[in-house]
This record gives sequence, structure tokens and C-alpha cells, in this order.
Amino acid sequence: MRKTVFRAIACLLCMALLAGLPACSLIKNIKENAEKAREAAILDTPADTLAAFNRFLENTVDSGYTVKEDVSFSVKNARAEGDGENAGVERLNAAAKQLTGLIMQNKPGSSSRDVTGAAFTDTLLREFAAEHMVSFTAERNIGTEKELDEKGNEAQDENGNAVTREYVRDNILKLAFLYYQDAPAGQEGETDAAQREIADAALIESVFGAPHDRESILAEFDCLKDYLQIDDYTFEYTDCAVQSELDLETETVKTVRFEKNLQVTAAVTGAGSLAELGSFRVCFDVNEVTAYGFEAPKDAAA
Repeated sequence: MRKTVFRAIACLLCMALLAGLPACSLIKNIKENAEKAREAAILDTPADTLAAFNRFLENTVDSGYTVKEDVSFSVKNARAEGDGENAGVERLNAAAKQLTGLIMQNKPGSSSRDVTGAAFTDTLLREFAAEHMVSFTAERNIGTEKELDEKGNEAQDENGNAVTREYVRDNILKLAFLYYQDAPAGQEGETDAAQREIADAALIESVFGAPHDRESILAEFDCLKDYLQIDDYTFEYTDCAVQSELDLETETVKTVRFEKNLQVTAAVTGAGSLAELGSFRVCFDVNEVTAYGFEAPKDAAA
């Protein structure tokens, strides 16, 4: 009787083991097929990404997409610079955050609008060629996952750590058109800090638009008149860039973002409670972003 029981148990264990093998194989096949399906759905990066951008932009406009334009400004790193010793200027530097808040309190230059039809020509959107930038980059969204061994288990290296691999996650292509570049570090004996070279102002303005009218800019500083009188200002461009996301599957543009950065130096005279400061300079960094988003027509979305 006992032998019969043991034989039955042994048979059951063998059957369970044999049944488990196809199950493991099935799980492995499911994982492999899912991986193949995912990889098959991921499109390659176009060989000529600039040409792809231009073609996708034309596709997007011709397909009747609504273009949403948002313009925003931000000011940071405000700092006062006086001639000689000026304790008042030092106090103003200590209140740099409040100074920035005063400059930004009326949200200067911010706007939003929908662009359709002929108004499209009144935007920064355009076709790009190599001569319209200093350099550009093309990137995909990359994910990381654990590798599997031949049994479908997580693979490990000789130290017992999980082996991972990178893969392209989706069909989004991210382009950046740059208007600066970092020069190589200096030779031995020279400074080893890389110097950033900024594109010519004419090139930047051909892409980002002409500088704003001086009088209108000075008018934006009226909010400071009880404390500071802005007499004049100068500016220099810094690291400007155009960033875009393309959908390779639909061959359309998702977003384009024009980011213009400047360093502004303003000649200032103290007023009201700050009259004792006399004349000095206020320097600050300005970030101006003109962003475009694209919304498909309702009938196309359906």
C-alpha cells in the first residue's frame, strides 16, 4: 500500500514538473513576443533629421492643426553694481529676490493666442537649414530594462548584479537647434575652463525675431518708478536654443519652443526711499520663451 502511495506521489510530481516546463517556455515566449512587438512598433530615427522637421512641420500645418502660441518672460540673478563703496547698493543686493519680484510683478511681455490660417506667417515657426544654427542635437526617449537569460529569468553578471539594457521607448524625436557652443579647453598653462561661444546677434535675431522696441521695454519698468528710475539699458545674448518634439508615427510636430536668453545691464537712478543710492547699474538675466503647441483637428482626432 505504502509503495503504491509513493508511486502515485512520484507520478504526480513528475507530471507537475513536465507541466511546468511548457509553462516556463510559454512565459518566455510571451515575453519575447511582447519585446518583438514593441521593437517592431518603434521607428528608426530619420537619417536627415532637419529635413524630417521641415517635412513634419509642413504636414502639421497642411493638416489644419490649431497652433497655440504662448510667450513668457522670467528674470533671475538680479544684482546691483555701484561705483566705489555704496552700502545702499549692497543692501539692494541683499534684497535681490524682492528686486526680481518688482520687475516681474506685471508679467512683462507675456501673451497667449491661437494661430490659424494666414496668421501662421506671423510666428517664429519656419523651416530650418544648417546655416540657421550653430549646431543641433537629435535624441530619443530612452528606457532601461533588465535582461533575461535563456530560461526567462533576470540575467546577472559575475557579481550577481542585474544586467540591464537601454531601449528606445517611443516614437518621439527630440531636436535642439543651438545658438552657442562650448570651445575646447585651453592649452596647458591656459585656463582649463571651456569658453562658451555665442552665435552672432544677426543670426539669433533672424530666428528669434528683432529686439523689442526700446521705448516699450522701458515702459515695462514703470512698476519700479517709486523706487528706481531706469535711464537706459544694454543687453547681450547668451545660450539661445530652439527645441522641438516630433511624432515619427504621425509625421507631425508636437511642440516647438524658442528659448532666448539675455544678460541685461540697466543704468538706474534711485528714487523715493532709494534716492540716496544715486546712480548705479542693475544686471539681471532674462529668459524669453515662445512656445508652440499643435492640436489636431477634431475630425482628424476622431
